[in-house]
Amino acid sequence: MIIKDINNDSILDYDVFSRNFEVYKIMSRLPLEDVREILLKSSRCVYNPNLVNRSQKYKQIMQRIKETVPQIEMSKELISKWANYRNKMMLDVILAVLYADIDEYKGAIEDPNNFLKRKSNNIFIYPHYGSYMSIIPIMAANKIDITILMDKSLVSVWEHLLENTSFSQRIHLYGIQDFNTLHKALKRVKCGSNLIMFPEFTLGKKPKLTGEFLNQNVYVPSGPARLACQNSIPLVPLKLKKLNNRKLPNIVLGDDLASQSEKQTITEISLNTMSSMDDIVKKDPSKWWGWQIFIDYMLS
Repeated sequence: MIIKDINNDSILDYDVFSRNFEVYKIMSRLPLEDVREILLKSSRCVYNPNLVNRSQKYKQIMQRIKETVPQIEMSKELISKWANYRNKMMLDVILAVLYADIDEYKGAIEDPNNFLKRKSNNIFIYPHYGSYMSIIPIMAANKIDITILMDKSLVSVWEHLLENTSFSQRIHLYGIQDFNTLHKALKRVKCGSNLIMFPEFTLGKKPKLTGEFLNQNVYVPSGPARLACQNSIPLVPLKLKKLNNRKLPNIVLGDDLASQSEKQTITEISLNTMSSMDDIVKKDPSKWWGWQIFIDYMLS
């Protein structure tokens, strides 16, 4: 097997994966844990000096945060671990795309509140943490129709990544910066699709609301809470529950943060949403992608 057009890219880069999908698909005939090990070894900096340069850039981002916000405990270990995470964050996403529709490896959906058995749709939320994009193939492979709002520059990339999978018809991608496209996405949700959002920051206009995240005062988006309240849709935080390296993680559906039985304002729900995201990220901040934009888009 030959992976084409890799040049100075990493074997874990989404564009390399996209251009060589058939090669990776052949690899998926092997057990998941074997392919994980192959990809990890092939992505080591010793085999690709370009990754050393990337690591340096990632470390510079963290160093800037350390200098700008000295009250954040930015240890050398955290900086190093985040650079390593950034170089390898696509690993579990690639594995999810390859193995999500294979029963032996497929992650399950744990839904103690039976949200998926109700007639109504849901808004699912999760931070930009760990292998957050693996939620997409795992849910779709479990026959859940999902709509995702993402940076519009990534829509075509992900469409190409998913087009050869058995579950692509259940995934609907929309660029969040385009109002007309956003309107189409919301229309699809109102017709029964489930919306997935990564809500701990917005790349658009800075929100008026502020609150606490990682012990810092940050801007708090109110979009998810507003959508849930205005359309009477459950706002459900997710958790990724990794059982072992031989299977994809399960997705656990939490309690509705916008429950109609509790009289909460949009502000209260927004702050509770942020707190829910904070609980996940605090477990290991080195696995949070959001450091990339923390100073420019989040810090109040």
